[in-house]
Amino acid sequence: MNSGGPEVQAAAWQWSLPLEWSAPGGAPAGGERPIEETARLILEVAPGERRLLPDFGWRGHQLERLETPVERAAAAIWAEEALERWAPHLGVERIEILEASADEVLLELQRRGSRHPVKIRRWKTGRTS
Repeated sequence: MNSGGPEVQAAAWQWSLPLEWSAPGGAPAGGERPIEETARLILEVAPGERRLLPDFGWRGHQLERLETPVERAAAAIWAEEALERWAPHLGVERIEILEASADEVLLELQRRGSRHPVKIRRWKTGRTS
């Protein structure tokens, strides 16, 4: 029965983090790359940044540089530990640091025979030059 008002249709929404807003309806846009988005959500946070979850995040932000093989290996191990703890459903088997600058890190997540590149922003914490 139509009472002359606008017709309302149910919408199936997919939530992804970080939230992105779609066109005029204002509904959250569905994430096209949920593995990468989830990893980015966790790895872009430095431990201590979230008061209610002080251990949440990636300890790699504490490293001044990611230039040597030892620094990159430590950062990769910490990334694996963070994703295992906070997103075990991703099933990440291994992480490799492909590129690193002062502001960004390009990681490769290996999972079930597939590879997923993830670029994250780095935050300076703890140490000062």
